Amino acid sequence: MQPSTNDLRSNRLREPQGPCITIDPATLTAAMDRIRSHVHHWLDRLEALADATSDIDHATEQERAALQAEIERHQREWEAQVEALDHDRRLLAEAWERLEHEQIAALSLPRSQVEPSRPLRPPAPPPVAGPSAERDDMVDQAILRQFEALRRDVRRTAESRGHASP
Repeated sequence: MQPSTNDLRSNRLREPQGPCITIDPATLTAAMDRIRSHVHHWLDRLEALADATSDIDHATEQERAALQAEIERHQREWEAQVEALDHDRRLLAEAWERLEHEQIAALSLPRSQVEPSRPLRPPAPPPVAGPSAERDDMVDQAILRQFEALRRDVRRTAESRGHASP
């Protein structure tokens, strides 16, 4: 007859599983104390690392805040400088317009009506003959053309940079 499965199990439970080791309770307690000591040591090290990480995070946040404040300060300074530069550009354009109108007005007036207290150029030696006056007029016209070309270049540059001329 064949043994039942319950009989096989009960036989296995009764059979010795291997050599039986007996440990002294004092030795077992000492080993457990060493393990506990190592676990506490590792926990202390982990806690110290967590504290150090927290300190580093706090310092990093302070540095980040300081850098952000510095960036904002530089941004404000840059905006103020751009505003001052734009103001200077507008003043220059207005002065340029006034100068242009004065030059045109001075060239359109006969020479006798130009104010002697504010000459447009240094006094020239008295003309010797008629062609000298024509030559002066040609020089004035050439200067005016150069001035107008320069003005157009300045305006074109200002417009290409996004600034509207006044």
